[in-house]
Amino acid sequence: MQWNGIIVSPDRKKRLKIIDGEDLNNDRTLYGIRVRSKIIDSSFDYDAFNRFVERALHEGMPDSQFVKGIEDVMTQLGVMPFDESKLPTEDPSTF
Repeated sequence: MQWNGIIVSPDRKKRLKIIDGEDLNNDRTLYGIRVRSKIIDSSFDYDAFNRFVERALHEGMPDSQFVKGIEDVMTQLGVMPFDESKLPTEDPSTF
């Protein structure tokens, strides 16, 4: 969630209800700001997500319905779905 350049850009920052002193480098804080600002709803369990990511990093990706929750948040953030035609053309030399 950290992408401070995106989060605190003037256009985006206007929409956020940031309380003085909040650490914008803390993912849990950024999630809370987005919920409070009604960018995303509070149905996503951030702590469960954090545990899921840690487990996936150390043990591999488990089969889980939790992925659906991740997809829901990514949709609310506007990350998914996206128009693939807006992506740059693939350059085979980068493979």
